[in-house]
Amino acid sequence: MVLTDRQRADLHAGIHEYLLSQPGEAFAAAAQAMYNADPEACGRNSLLNVEDKTNNSSDDDKLHQRVPLLEKKWTAVPRLQKRVLELERAVASASTSAPIMGRSAERRNLPRPPALRCMAGHTGPVNSVSLHPTYSLVASGSDDATLKLWDFESGEFLRTLKGHVDTVTHVSFDCCSGRLLASASADLTMKLWEWKEGANIADWTCIKTLRGHDHTVSSVAFVPAWRNSTTASKDVTNSTDSVTHVLSASRDATIRLWEIATGFCVCTYNHGDWVRCLAITTVTTDLYFSTASKSGTILASGANDAAIKLWTIEFEEADRKNSNKQLLAEMRGHGHVIECLSFVLSSSTQRIASSKNKVGHDTNTLLVSGSRDKTVKVWNFVLQECLFTFELHDNWVKSVVLHPSGNFVISSGDDRSIRVWDLKANRCLRSIENAHSHFITCIAMHRTFSVLISGGVDQNIRSWALD
Repeated sequence: MVLTDRQRADLHAGIHEYLLSQPGEAFAAAAQAMYNADPEACGRNSLLNVEDKTNNSSDDDKLHQRVPLLEKKWTAVPRLQKRVLELERAVASASTSAPIMGRSAERRNLPRPPALRCMAGHTGPVNSVSLHPTYSLVASGSDDATLKLWDFESGEFLRTLKGHVDTVTHVSFDCCSGRLLASASADLTMKLWEWKEGANIADWTCIKTLRGHDHTVSSVAFVPAWRNSTTASKDVTNSTDSVTHVLSASRDATIRLWEIATGFCVCTYNHGDWVRCLAITTVTTDLYFSTASKSGTILASGANDAAIKLWTIEFEEADRKNSNKQLLAEMRGHGHVIECLSFVLSSSTQRIASSKNKVGHDTNTLLVSGSRDKTVKVWNFVLQECLFTFELHDNWVKSVVLHPSGNFVISSGDDRSIRVWDLKANRCLRSIENAHSHFITCIAMHRTFSVLISGGVDQNIRSWALD
């Protein structure tokens, strides 16, 4: 087998890291020989060792020892082989029973108990989780002012990212390239973290700190790299490396659009009250609204005033001159603070294609909201009307996800439950009670992996299988 230069360098670095982790002079001599053979590749481990020694007094290093990458990959192989065999058996069983079971055998990708993994390590409530679009990586933000990275397949802790000096309120991966991570904090700042392709997946570096908000930054989201509606029918996967802007929402009642390259705020949207949450969709606005967005992106914001506002996102200064054109619509119906919003979750990085759910609604026109009034609402944001209201939660609803099929909504809240709502049946299809031992603050569903992640005030992160 012929390895590429990058694969060969990764292999040499992995062997060198493993030899360094073993006790004894023989392993040390072998490690030195490997370093002499390929100093450029093995030099990565020297940098990691310096970093570990620098942070040696931290609690994380006492609780979690660095596991050599080669060992992790070696143990992952049998686990993946076992998973492949299980999936092959499941496929064989499904193909045999499909003619008898009919439509009931259809896989719906809905969370089910019990939890697969419980990841513990934060020393404060977990406020937000975000899933990497490609790898089995989850980032979490907490009241302990840190971000932590985890492998959700193994449940292994990978790294702590430090830099904020107050509560981390929200985290979000760039869902296109997966090379950027944004974090928002009560320290009035937002930070951008970068991962360089080919490096260890846990190696993220803070590249910018964005300042400008006058109060707590409560939410952050990357703006997909679309520029106009003419790309709607094209495969733009290759253009997703060029994510150039990120949005932030704050208790100062504003939403700010930032240019990543310069770190400058290029536009400010005034919601009018503490903005709690943001959601972005990449449908083409001129299909639904008379006021078209040149960028082809719609932003939804929810706030303490119980209003949901829809905005167009413009990148060019000429398109932003008339601020009145930025506001597309305003929807009201909740009786309390809006905590969470969700457009349909796309299963790819391309612009969302038009499709109908089982109820006959265009999934591109759906928006889900959760509120402190204990309800979950499903909206047609084009017609600006509420289609469904679900009222089974016993406490604040803190997080919602609109299923990629457009047929289900997943919600969680302070009643410690995760609930699945069937839009066609207009009822709660499934309920996971006591999913956490305290309030559930956030959930996130992966675009391709069959997994749902939840975080809570109990300082834990849990992963749930989808069936």
